[in-house]
Amino acid sequence: MKMQINLLISSHANSLVCQTQKSSSSRRIRGLSYLFFTLLFLGSFINGIHAEGNPKNPNPPKKGLTAEKPVAAGLQVDNSTVCSKAGFNFTAFSTASSTTGFWRFELYEGSNPSGTLIRTEWLAMNEFTFPTLRRENNSATDVALPFYVKVFKNVSSVDGTGGLSDGIASNSVNVRPSPIPSVMYNPGTTFCSGTSFIPTASVTVSPSVTWSYTTMGSISGMPASSSFGVGNNTFTQTLTNTTGADVTGTIFFTAKYTTGVTCDTFNAPQTITVQSAPVILTQPTAQTVCQNSAATYSVALVEINSLTPTYAWTKSPSTAVGINDASFTTPNTTDAMNGNTYSVSVSNTC
Repeated sequence: MKMQINLLISSHANSLVCQTQKSSSSRRIRGLSYLFFTLLFLGSFINGIHAEGNPKNPNPPKKGLTAEKPVAAGLQVDNSTVCSKAGFNFTAFSTASSTTGFWRFELYEGSNPSGTLIRTEWLAMNEFTFPTLRRENNSATDVALPFYVKVFKNVSSVDGTGGLSDGIASNSVNVRPSPIPSVMYNPGTTFCSGTSFIPTASVTVSPSVTWSYTTMGSISGMPASSSFGVGNNTFTQTLTNTTGADVTGTIFFTAKYTTGVTCDTFNAPQTITVQSAPVILTQPTAQTVCQNSAATYSVALVEINSLTPTYAWTKSPSTAVGINDASFTTPNTTDAMNGNTYSVSVSNTC
């Protein structure tokens, strides 16, 4: 501010004029000083108001209140790797400082933002565990399935609408295919006693698997259980059945992964039948008859199995008499037949 004082000189009343001018100038200086300090005070006051609304500080702390900052949501899964069709659970949460009010949780399957909404829940808690989910994997390799959750706070307590976004969190579940085995049976599932039984088990999944099998029944030569190598496998067992009847047993194959989640899978139970050669229960006995009378011999088997037996009667030393039956009757005897010896051989395709 620039101040200017004018000096007026009069030849008639110098002292009066000069004195009066001086007094007026002093009052003007004091008035301008008051104005200066008033404007300075007002400027400071206005500047203080402007500072509270300054964009550089848009959310000044308010006395007696705590500002709640937006926080990220979270999504956890109880099992990060599961078997095909096995269950898993997601838990979504908010870490907001306030635990009062209502939250809404939206679970999506897929990658954000193109996922499909699969469930919405709202409740007066900042954490929620969704009901069990299950997914099937029919491929040959593990499949990672992405999920994400949107969390909203301060939603309506009436219908869960509205609210402020707490954020989005994502997670994934690795679903393993079931190692379903395929088994080839050589020479089949029904075979004779003493035959080598050679199953070959295979599975079309990428991870390595171990195999085991179990059997039930009274088949001799088949271990109760066994395990064998990684990958496709062939093993050989010689099975024995001397009972004279068909004997059946059930075999189960199990494949499991060598690492991580095992995902045991049984193949369909397979019944195997081991057939037996005929077993004679009652041998023919010696006969004494009168001349010109016939003699009858017979044989009895332990049990007739699914294979039809063949009977071959012979007269010693090796003359076939051509009878295919469990009993044999000689012609009327003569002196020449005295001391004849007869025998029978019983067989089937085993």
